[in-house]
Amino acid sequence: IAFSVYYSMMNVGFAIAGYVVDKVRGGLGEYGHFTVPYLGIQISTYQTIIL
Repeated sequence: IAFSVYYSMMNVGFAIAGYVVDKVRGGLGEYGHFTVPYLGIQISTYQTIIL
């Protein structure tokens, strides 16, 4: 039963991660940039996802 709980939690994590990636890419676009507050550094869409 422990494996099934672990597997279920892993699937939930993947679903949440997919939703977040879609929202970030939808907001910034494929080639967009995000400016980090207080630092003024611009990072790409995929760097934002990893951050």
